[in-house]
Amino acid sequence: MPFDHVDFFCFAQWLCDTKPDPPSKTLLRTIVNRAYYAALISASKHTGTPTTGLSGHENVIDALHNINSAAANKLRALKKKRVEADYKESPEISQREAEISLQDSRIVLAALNKAPISLRPYTNDFLDHSRFLKK
Repeated sequence: MPFDHVDFFCFAQWLCDTKPDPPSKTLLRTIVNRAYYAALISASKHTGTPTTGLSGHENVIDALHNINSAAANKLRALKKKRVEADYKESPEISQREAEISLQDSRIVLAALNKAPISLRPYTNDFLDHSRFLKK
C-alpha cells in the first residue's frame, strides 16, 4: 500500500491528543508542521501541481484556489504558521495555534475528499514519552 500523506495529519492529531501538560515547544511546532504538510502534499497531488522549485508551495496554493478558494485560504494560513513554527524562535507557538492548524488542515483535507480514516492510528506506547516529549 502506498504512503498516504494524510497519515501526517493523523500523526499530528495523535500528538495533540496525547501531549503532556504542558506540551513542549518542540511538540507544538511539530504538530503545526505535520498538519501543514498533510494538507500541502494532498493538495499537490489533487491539483497535479508539484511542490518543488522556488514558488512550489505557493503554486500549489494558487492551483487549489482555482478549485476551492476557502481551502486555499486555509492552506495559506497553514503555510504562514508552519514557517513560524519551523524557522522563527519568537513568537512561541501556543497550544491553541497548534489546534487551529489541525482544524485548518482537516478543512483542506475534507475539501479534497481526503478525510482521515482514523484519528488514532497509533498506540500510546508509540513513542517513549520520557525521551521524545520532554518539557
